[in-house]
Amino acid sequence: MSVTNQSVTVIVVNYNAGGLLEDCIRRVLSSSDVCEVHLVDNASTDDSLQFLDQFHDERLQLRRLSKNIGLSSAINRVLPDCHSAFTLLLNPDCLITTGALQRLLVALESAADIAMVGPLIQNPDGSEQRGCRRDLPTPMSALVRDFHLGFLGLQRFLQHWQNFDHTSQPVGKDPVVVEAISGAFMLIKTACFQDLQGMDSGFFLHCEDLDLCFRIRDAGRKILFVPTAVVIHAQGSCSVENPRLIEYYKHRGMCRYYLKHFQGVGHRLLSLILIPAIWLRFVFKALYRGRDHGA
Repeated sequence: MSVTNQSVTVIVVNYNAGGLLEDCIRRVLSSSDVCEVHLVDNASTDDSLQFLDQFHDERLQLRRLSKNIGLSSAINRVLPDCHSAFTLLLNPDCLITTGALQRLLVALESAADIAMVGPLIQNPDGSEQRGCRRDLPTPMSALVRDFHLGFLGLQRFLQHWQNFDHTSQPVGKDPVVVEAISGAFMLIKTACFQDLQGMDSGFFLHCEDLDLCFRIRDAGRKILFVPTAVVIHAQGSCSVENPRLIEYYKHRGMCRYYLKHFQGVGHRLLSLILIPAIWLRFVFKALYRGRDHGA
């Protein structure tokens, strides 16, 4: 197995991704820039790994886990085995389009202070997916958005906090510095990722990407959004089995993110409102899903 300074190690964590996983892996291995793929299976119960019986590529390494330890912990399990210059964290329901990885590598190597890059992520219908270019949420921005506070003549005062997602803004042609990208596809310099000690395993699922972006920026490094690199993401396809549990992990991740990164007195006071509001929203969502599914 040849590993060069230009090589990419890909980490894919699978949990019941179905047939999407095979398409994802085949597209990844079609790139000559990829030197190894670590496929970590979080104790899947479906047939998503069945294709491996007829699949042979020495770059692909499978690690089966006896239980679902969460996304962050699964990534950290194989991080010590990443020996190439770049590491790609990739969801199993993502499809990389032709030339996307090469464009991202060029952008990542364009400056020493750039630590991570992300592509334009599209839904299967071709529309831009939310979250692939965004600001890091703060307790204030979360309260403004979730409580719809941009009203009663306060729009001008609150407009800075109203929307931390950039999807409504035109997509340019050149790479731009952003505060955060989507965890569905993150291409990071391996040395930087290892310096940060990988993912925070306290995040089981959701918000671990925001945490990583926050720590990268906190370390004085930059994140780029590269609009000419396109990835298709069938978002939510791996979360249909137990949507209530997914919502629980999502809301738990939100709470951990805000409590971990915002320690000032003002943020603490806002969190006294925000954290209960997050769990109240979870209760409403859980009840709504239960009614929809007849539970």
